Amino acid sequence: MTSKRTPTLKQLFKAWLKYEQKSSEVMHLKWALDDLANKVQPGSELIIHGDKVYRITTKPTFGGRINYDINRIATADEIETIK
Repeated sequence: MTSKRTPTLKQLFKAWLKYEQKSSEVMHLKWALDDLANKVQPGSELIIHGDKVYRITTKPTFGGRINYDINRIATADEIETIK
């Protein structure tokens, strides 16, 4: 039975660099999402995406910013649609 080599510090460093890059991308996407949320009007809507149904709700805060909440509430089959 052969044993695998133990990871090196350089491998750990490369994995950490990849993590840092992805974390930075996520942070920038979150900022863009928050910025977009502050440009929409407060309200609530059901949105069908694929086979899932989401409820998106936006409401103003005391500081004048907009909070948003997005929840998957059902599958499209569970929601009765009018045709």
